[in-house]
This record gives sequence, C-alpha cells and structure tokens, in this order.
Amino acid sequence: MLTNPNAYRWIVDNSMDAVLLTAPDGRIVLANQASIDMFGYTLDELRQLGRVGVVDSSDPRLAVALDERRRTGCFRGELTMRRKDGTTFPVELSSAIFRDERGCEWTSMSVRDISDRKAHDAARERLVRELDAKRRWLEAVLEHVPVSVLLFERDGRLSFNQKAEQTLGITLSPTGGSAQYRSRILFRDGSPVPHDRLVSTRVLEHGETITGAEFVVERPDGSRVPILGAAGPLRDDSGNVIGAIGVFQDVSERMQVEEAIRASERLLDGIFELLPVGVWIADETGRIIRGNKAGMRIWAGARYVGPSQFGEYRGWWADTGKLIQAEEWALARASSTGETSIGEVIRIQCFDGSYKTIINSALPLYDDAGRQVGAIVVNEDITLLKETEAALRQAVQSREQVLEIVAHDLRHPLQVILTVVQALLLVPERSQNERAALGDIHAQVRRMNRLIQDLLDVAQLESSPFLLQRSRVAPETLVQEVWQAHEGLVTASSLQLSRDVRAGLHEISVDLGKIHRVFENLIANAVKFTPRGGRLTLGAAPDDGYVRFWVADTGAGLDAESVAHMFTRRWQADPDRRGLGLGLAISKSIVEAHGGRIWAESRVGDGTTIFFTIPSVAG
Repeated sequence: MLTNPNAYRWIVDNSMDAVLLTAPDGRIVLANQASIDMFGYTLDELRQLGRVGVVDSSDPRLAVALDERRRTGCFRGELTMRRKDGTTFPVELSSAIFRDERGCEWTSMSVRDISDRKAHDAARERLVRELDAKRRWLEAVLEHVPVSVLLFERDGRLSFNQKAEQTLGITLSPTGGSAQYRSRILFRDGSPVPHDRLVSTRVLEHGETITGAEFVVERPDGSRVPILGAAGPLRDDSGNVIGAIGVFQDVSERMQVEEAIRASERLLDGIFELLPVGVWIADETGRIIRGNKAGMRIWAGARYVGPSQFGEYRGWWADTGKLIQAEEWALARASSTGETSIGEVIRIQCFDGSYKTIINSALPLYDDAGRQVGAIVVNEDITLLKETEAALRQAVQSREQVLEIVAHDLRHPLQVILTVVQALLLVPERSQNERAALGDIHAQVRRMNRLIQDLLDVAQLESSPFLLQRSRVAPETLVQEVWQAHEGLVTASSLQLSRDVRAGLHEISVDLGKIHRVFENLIANAVKFTPRGGRLTLGAAPDDGYVRFWVADTGAGLDAESVAHMFTRRWQADPDRRGLGLGLAISKSIVEAHGGRIWAESRVGDGTTIFFTIPSVAG
C-alpha cells in the first residue's frame, strides 16, 4: 500500500531512468530529474500534462501495452514517447499497477531512452546488410566474369568460379588446393610446369605479381587449351601475404572471337565498297581517312582520288547558287560543332572538272565515353535525276504552251460560231426546227469550251496548285447564283432544280469563278445521269466550322466500286458515254485548294449526292 509517495523520492531522484508515478486519475504526482531532462517539461508541467501527454498516441504498440497492463497489472516493452518540442523517441518502458488502502490504482513507470541503442542497432544492421550485399556482389562478380578466377589461401583452401572448372575441364574441390590440377599445367612446349614455377606458388611464397603468363592446360579428355593468365598477392594491413588471386583465360576462345570480329570487319568492308552511295570517314580533325569506290566515282570521275586530295573541293548551294564556304560544309560542321546534317542538296565541281548535283549528309561519330572521334559523310549522286526533272519540267512547260496556243486557236473560231448562232437565233422568221438545230449547235459549242477549259485546268494541276483569287460571299447568295445560272439548262433537260439552304450559315472566302466551276461540273454530271422527269437539288448547311454544299440527283445511282473511283482523272461511270472524265477530278482539286474536301454517297437505284465542304470565315 502506498501511503506517502514522498517516501520513495530518494530512490526516484537517484535513478538514471525517468521515473514517473501517476495517481488513479492519471495525474503525474511524482517525477524525478531524469524525467524532466528526458521530456523537457518542468515538474509542474508534467503534473498538469498527465501520463497520456508524454506517450505518442500514434504508436500502434500502445494499445497492446495498455491491454497487457490491464490484464496482468504490469507491462515491459518498447514504446514511443513525445517530448515537449514535439519530437518523438524510442523508450524501454516498465510499468506496474498497485493499489492503495482504498483500492485505488496507482501506476509507476520507469522509462529508459534507447535512442542511442536503436541507432547503434540500426548501424550494426546496416553494416551487416552492406557486408552481406558486398559478399553477394563479390560472389556474383566471381561467377559472372568472363574469365576463370582462382582464390588461394595460405592453408591451401581454394575458391573458384564455374568458368575455372570449365577451362580446366575438371570439378574442383575447395579443400584440394593446387594439387588437383597442377599436373595438368604445361609449358607451351608440352613439358610439365614444376611446383615452384606454378603461378600460385610464386605469388604465395614470394609475393610476385605476374602478368601475361602463357601456359597450356591438358584436360582429362586429352585436349590441350592455350591459356593466358595473371596473378597477384592479397595482403593484410601489415603487408603480409595472406592469399593470392589468379585469373586466366582460354586464349583459343579469344582467338575465335577475334576471328569473328575480323570476319565482321571483312563483311562490313565488303558492304562499304558495294554501297551505291559515296561514303567517307573522317578523323577527329575532319581529315578524310577513307572513302569507298562510289564516293571516288562521284568526286573524281574516271580517275582515282585519295584521301589527301579532299580539302580543295568547291561547291554551291543548289537552291541559291551561293558558293559554299569552308566552314559551311556538312563535314566541317559535324567535325567542329557535332552538328548532324541530312539531305543537303549541293552542286559540286569534281576533280576532273565536271559538275554534279549531290545529296550531302554528315554525322559526327562518338566513342563510348561520348568523345567525338570523327565523322561520316554520305554523298548521293542525283545529277541524272535533276537533269531528268529539268527535262520533264521543260516538257510540261512546252506542253502547257502548246495547250495554251491550241486553246486560243480553238476558242477563236468557236467564239465566232457562238456569236453567229446567237445572231441567227434572234431572227424571228426561223422555224422551230431551225431554232432547235441552232440550239444544238449552241450547246455543243459551250461543251467544247468546257472541254478546252478542262484540258487547261489539268495542265495547270500537273505543274502547280490552283492559284485562288478569293472574295467573301454568303453561301445563300452563292447557291442562289448557281440556281439562276443553271435553272434554264436543267429545265430544258426536263428536270427540276430545287434548293435546300439551311439556317446558321457563315460567310466563306472563295474564288467565285472556280467554285461556280465546281457546281457546273456537278450539275452537268447529275443532268447526264438523271432520266427525264427527275429532280436535282442544290444544298448548303453548316458543318462544324465549314459549309457543306451538295448536289443531289434522282438518277440510277452507282455501286461502291464506282463511287470509289469517281474523282479519279479520266474515269467514266459509263464507258459508252463520250467525254474526257476530268470534271470531277478538277472539282476535287479546286475544293482541296480551298481547304475543303469532296466525296460522294450513292446507292444503285437511289440516286447520287456529291458533297463538298468549304471553311467558314469567322466574324
């Protein structure tokens, strides 16, 4: 029974551990100086705080400790405590419950700060882990290095890797020492190596360091393998030899590898010489040290050129004709700044005085350490290609000139015919048959004008894209203009022409003449394939930043294969119908030049609709 807590003060005050005594209500009624030093509170603060205030409530072990103390009346174990400054620290806690004469529970606690011990334990565990990791690392290195390794100890014990057993051709024992294989070590002439001349003996007995030792190993199957070895002593802190390490390698394996490398080099040399492009290798100074035959043919024509001749070459940029300065060559840039140059088209003067056009590329070369060790240059001779391109351009230009002349010469008489026909149609005395004949002539003259324009447009497409003269127009106005321009033609073909213009349309920026041409082609195509009594519809609707136009007919429709080829140049849905088959292809090019697209939807027996889009103009 505890009747006077102060009676225990002399024990408490002399304790190295923190000692706390708590009343039944959890108040700390007694705390020694070690407690004050450990927790950082004054005695009054500890009394106000109570025992709950010094325990880290987040420690998951706290619940276990409280449960054990309730069940057994005491607890001994590790917990986490909290100081006044908020820091936590590990402790070893001894706690016991006892009752006073009234049966009230008092609790005594002895707290020992074990931070240093924990730190030492952690450091020891870390060292153990590090030593274990180093041991495993050394074992892994020993087992995976591509050479045979033997570790000799003074007492004759032997450590080795699997490669050593493979090279010697025997299974080694850690306790067998060198006796288990030394009779198989021979000089290169086949005579046995004496014990005192063995590498292990020389190192262990005399502390020698040996490099480049050449021997022959005779395996149990009678085969002999040349080896190259080295060995050195292992010493303690006092410099005494406590062991030796020896490494040796099957030289025949290395010779096979070297031969494989030489074979690869021969293969690469063969490829290097057979490449159809010129390849030049430069050293780190930019000096050409090697070139292939294709490169020599490019630069020298019919005569040989050596590496020393590169340095006085001349070249011009193919696009500007400006002379290439010494520091502007791809090789110079690759060597001086590490720049990679791909596909530079240049004009060069060869060493035989001829001129060529080449594609010139250069790439810096680096070693494994990232140091630039040279550069590689690739030349592709495109002289013939450029000459062919120039000839083709000339041919296209000549053809365009011929077409323009022909178109002009054809259009002049056609215009005369058209004027005469129009004049004849104004004469009131003409009979119905005469007017019908004149109308046919008028229609055929207009058709020939369209064919001539198609030819000119195709010629322009093959040489360059359409040049557009844009102006802003409301889609509703455009559809109205197209309807007015073609309503008479469609009605004359016994067809109806209607409009379907949706709300919410924004202005578009187009070449009005070319867009009218698109509608003209689409309407003419629809009239051609729609039987009498059918209907054509012009439409326009907003379409996510575009205006979608369409021309729909009630004709026979097309199958999927025909739809896929509709916009192919010179394709005809009906081979029996005469025509150039250019209208839809030209329409496609005009629409795409405006930034839109064109497509068709059709089904046999259900008519055809051709759509195209033009970007809207915001604001």
